[in-house]
Amino acid sequence: MRPSETPDTRARLRRLFLATNVLAVSVIGPVAAAEEPPAPTIHVAIEGIRDDAGRIACAFFRSGDGFPVASPPSPAVIVTATIRNHGAVCMFRDVPPGTYAIAAMHDENRNGQLDRNWLGIPTEGYGFSENASASLGAPSFRRASFAFDGSELFLTISLQY
Repeated sequence: MRPSETPDTRARLRRLFLATNVLAVSVIGPVAAAEEPPAPTIHVAIEGIRDDAGRIACAFFRSGDGFPVASPPSPAVIVTATIRNHGAVCMFRDVPPGTYAIAAMHDENRNGQLDRNWLGIPTEGYGFSENASASLGAPSFRRASFAFDGSELFLTISLQY
């Protein structure tokens, strides 16, 4: 024992050390346990759905490769959404900043494809980001693309039938 350390001083230092550590845990603990900030998410509201049958499929494209067809070998990320009251929302999480395009379809019969009539005209609803129109074929990636800066984004796609 050092000359300046008496049993009483040592006990006070131990209590101070324990109190400081408890305070540090109670202050640091909630910060460490707090939820992480929300991941960059793109929310896509789908409007104009003619009925609640089937589901909505949204294909997320990082480039024009394969746009707007999301079948293999397309690099698109596909999510599906439940239809409620003629509306649905597709969400894409953890998206880094960039330029993207989205194609959506109403898969009424749940067969995983956009059905067409004998002339090749779609019989199920479809739409694109930026509400790019499809007059004599699908729009280009450039026409349907949008810039994403990495913060929360809310888009709307209106389906055409």
